[in-house]
Order: sequence, then C-alpha cells, then structure tokens
Amino acid sequence: MNPHTRSRARRISLLLHRWHRRIGVMISVFVIWMAVSGWLLNHTAFLDLAHRSVTTHLIALRYGLNEALPTQAFNADKHWLTFTDESAWLDGKLLSTPLPQPLGLIANAKTIYIANASTLLLLNDNGALIDSESTNLLPIPAITRIGRGCNGIVIADRQKQFASSDGVNWEMCEGDVQWSNAQPLTEYQRTIIKPLVQPGVSLERLIQDLHSGRFFGAWGPFFVDAFGLAFVLLALSGLWMFSHQRKQRAHRH
Repeated sequence: MNPHTRSRARRISLLLHRWHRRIGVMISVFVIWMAVSGWLLNHTAFLDLAHRSVTTHLIALRYGLNEALPTQAFNADKHWLTFTDESAWLDGKLLSTPLPQPLGLIANAKTIYIANASTLLLLNDNGALIDSESTNLLPIPAITRIGRGCNGIVIADRQKQFASSDGVNWEMCEGDVQWSNAQPLTEYQRTIIKPLVQPGVSLERLIQDLHSGRFFGAWGPFFVDAFGLAFVLLALSGLWMFSHQRKQRAHRH
C-alpha cells in the first residue's frame, strides 16, 4: 500500500472513530430506553400495564383529555357523594357499584342510602354494598327524589312518596320530608376528588407511544427512525473499523 493510500485510510479511520464515539453517546440513552420499553411491552400482561393509569395534567393535555371535575356533592352527616356523568364517589372513594346520575344521599348510624332514577343502593358505614334494589322491587316506578322523613328514608316520584326504616318495607308517607339536595363542593372535597377524577391513559399505551415515537406527534415516528438509522451507522462504522484494524495487524505480520 503506497503512502498516499495509507494516509487516506488513516484519515477515514480517525474520522470514523470520532463520529463513532459521538453517535454512540448520542443514542446510548435511546438504545437503553428502547430495550427497557421493549422488555416492558413483552411482559405487559404480567405487569398488568393495561390496567395501570398515568394521570397527570401533562398527559391529559397531550392526549386531549378533558378534566371533568365535579362541582356539586350530596351531604349527609359525615358522608358526602360527588359525581360526574359517568362515575360517583362516596367520601372520596369510587363507588364499587356503578350508579350514574345519583339523585341524593341519606345516612343514619348504620346504613347509607343512595338513589338514582332506577336504583336504590344500601351501603354500610364503610361504603360496602349491602343491597341493590331496582324499581321493580320498590313501590314507585321511578325515583325522582330521596330524603328523610316519616321516621325513616323517603323515596318519591312525581305523585307519591313512601318511607321505610330499613329500605325494604315501605309505607305511604304524608309528612314533611327533608329532601337531599346537591350543594357546591367544599374546598376540602375539591382537594380530595381532583386527583381521583383527573383523566389518564394506561401505562401500556403510554409506553407503546413512547417506544414508537407517536407520543411526540406526527413527526415522532420519524424521530425514532432517525435514531434507528444512527444506530445502523454506528454498527456499520464499528464493523468498518474492526475490519480495518484486522487488515492493519495482518499487514504488520
């Protein structure tokens, strides 16, 4: 090999070494993330990623999720019930039995009563379900109000009202009734409920979108492709340097 050829090969080798190091540093974090996220996605069922949510304000903004914070609550003794169109929370805990559009809350020492138009829930003082009664088992075809009166709880439609001391046996009620009415959330209630209703996405979807680049919008996948190309260049430059060094050692011998 003449001196000119050796000098050109050396310049190429030095240039590749320099850029090999730079590309390696640049994509090292990316390679680690792709490996870790790929491992997580391969074990999504074991890790239950589909049922683990990420709920932050940034995530809500990125995915265009609306934060539907409740504005009102029903209050009864030490208990309170707040709700959105889809869910309801008793004392800051999601109701285990779905009850859309609740109409009110009544509580005594042992039992909590929550009603909507078609169902009356009976819960214990800790919020665990005791019984659920549909209007098929109640003396009225649809509930419009729930309150306290006639020595018990009262449910009513537009024409009649019935009272019960246990939520099972009902009698006509013609006395005065203190109806359950929604009130604006207190500052304490708002503080408790806000982190619970903040919308989020599953951890599985978030990792998938970060892994593919879709999290960063339309250009995200191209961004990931660019790093993939850089990794290919890193591998090719490494192979070239390995081959060049072997040839140099063979030439010396």
